[in-house]
Amino acid sequence: QNAWEQQVEAVRNERLGLEQRLLQVQGNTAELRRRELAALDPTNRALLQMIFTLEDAKQRAEERAGIEQELLQLQGNTAELRRRELAALDPANRALKQLVFNLQDAQAVAQEREGLEARLLQIQGNTAEIRRRELEALDPANRAIQKMIFALEDAAAVAQEREGLEQRLLQVQGNTAELRRRELAALNPTNRALLQKIFDLEDAQKAAEEAKRLRDAWKSIGDTIYQEILRIRNLDDAGGGKSFTELQAEFAIATAKARAGDQEAAKSLPDASKALLEAASKMAGSAEELAGIRGATAGSLEQTMKLLKALGVEIPGFAAGGSHAGGLRVVGEVGPELEATGAARYFSTEALQRLMSGGGAQEEVRLLRTEVQKLREDMRAGHAAIAGNTGRMASRLDDVTPDGDAISIREAA
Repeated sequence: QNAWEQQVEAVRNERLGLEQRLLQVQGNTAELRRRELAALDPTNRALLQMIFTLEDAKQRAEERAGIEQELLQLQGNTAELRRRELAALDPANRALKQLVFNLQDAQAVAQEREGLEARLLQIQGNTAEIRRRELEALDPANRAIQKMIFALEDAAAVAQEREGLEQRLLQVQGNTAELRRRELAALNPTNRALLQKIFDLEDAQKAAEEAKRLRDAWKSIGDTIYQEILRIRNLDDAGGGKSFTELQAEFAIATAKARAGDQEAAKSLPDASKALLEAASKMAGSAEELAGIRGATAGSLEQTMKLLKALGVEIPGFAAGGSHAGGLRVVGEVGPELEATGAARYFSTEALQRLMSGGGAQEEVRLLRTEVQKLREDMRAGHAAIAGNTGRMASRLDDVTPDGDAISIREAA
C-alpha cells in the first residue's frame, strides 16, 4: 500500500511540475501565484502577497528605466546616461568609472579626427599618405601582402587609363571596327552573337539613312533643274550679267561636275542656266538664235538629268492615276490623262514649235547673218566645249557605273 501511494504522489508531483512549466511558458503569472499561495499555510499568505507586490513594483521600475535609457540613447544624451550609470555604482567605484568615460571621450575624438583627415586626404588625392596610414594600422606580418595589393591596384588603374585613352583615339580616328571588336571581346561569349546582331542593325539603319539623305538631296536638285528647264521653255525676257562666253564656260564646267556626281555643282546649274540665258537674250541677233541657245541649254540640262537618274533621282509618273503633292511629274506618257492642278501656263504644240523654231524670223536671220556670224562662232565653240566635256564625263560615269544604275566606290588606301 505504501508503494502504491508513493507512486501516485510521484505522478501528481510530476504533473504539477509540468503544469507549472506550461504556465511559465504561457506567462500566466496570476495562476502561478494563486497556486503558490494555495500551497502555503494561511498565516503566511499575506507575507507572500506583499512579496508579489514588491516584485511587481520592481519590474515596473526596471521596465521604465530601460525605456528611459533607450530614449536617452536616441536623444544622444550621453551626460544623463553616464550620470545614471555612475549613480548605480558603489561610491568606491565611481572614480574608476569616470576615468573609463574620459578615455572613451578621448578615443572618440581621435577616431573623429582620423576620419576627417582620411576624407581630406581623399579629396586631395594623397594616395601615398592614405596607404602609409593603412599599412601602419596593420600587423607588421601582414604589411607585405597589403603592399602587393597596392601594386596590383596601381597596375589595374594604369591599364584602365590606357584603355580609356585608346578608346578615345579610336573614336577620333573613326575606327569603328576595332571599337566593336573590343566591345565584343569584353562580353561573355554567350552574348556576343546578340551584340553582333545589334551592330548589323545599326549599320543597316545608318546605310538606309545615308541613302535616303542622298536620294532627297538629288531629288531636290533634280526638281530645281526641271523647274529651270520649264522656265527656259517659257522664257520671254531676262536681265544682264557676265559676258556670254564666260557664263557659257561656267555652265559647261558646272554641267561636267554635276554629271560626275558633284552635288554642289548640280545645285548651281539652275542659276548658271538663268545667267547664261539672260546674257543670251541680250547678245542674240535673232529670235531663232535665242531659241537655239535655249533649246541647247535645256537639252544639256535634260541630258544631265538622265545621267543623275543613276544617283537615285526619280520623277513620278501617273499613267495609273494617283495624287501628287506638287513639283515635277510626268503625265500622258501612255495616252491621254486628266490632271487636277493649281494655276499654271500651258503651250499648244503649234506654239511650242514656233517658240523652238523662231517662227517667221527666217528673213530677219538672212538679213542679219553676217552681223551675228562672230556670235555664232562663239556659240559653236561653247557648244563644242560642252559636248567634249559631256563626252568625257559620260565616259567617266560609265567607268564607275558598271551596271548602269549605281555608282561604284572604293575606299582610299
